[in-house]
Amino acid sequence: MESAYYAGPGATSGANLAKLLTKLQKVPPVERMAHFLCVFFVVESGGREHHFIGRCDGRLLEHERGQAGFGYDPVFVPAENHLTFAELGDAVKNGISHRARAWAKFAEWWRGRGACA
Repeated sequence: MESAYYAGPGATSGANLAKLLTKLQKVPPVERMAHFLCVFFVVESGGREHHFIGRCDGRLLEHERGQAGFGYDPVFVPAENHLTFAELGDAVKNGISHRARAWAKFAEWWRGRGACA
């Protein structure tokens, strides 16, 4: 699913979230597994390509919780947590998110190249 257009072209994050919750109304909580995925690509000057994948597994709630974050954060509870991304706060979320995991893999690769002091 391409989330930016889930509720149609030009839809807001709120419209996307409302459509998702409507679609999941009859799905039992045990079947509401989900994940966020981030793929970061680097192409070196010689054309060699590298990709770094970050994934954050979790589950979707039946109702929104929390005021922070954006998009699906109010209904996404990352694995081994009981709070949604919208409740965790930026510091915690940014440490465990799919984006953070992809960037960490990139940073490890970058350091391994001797590119950082």
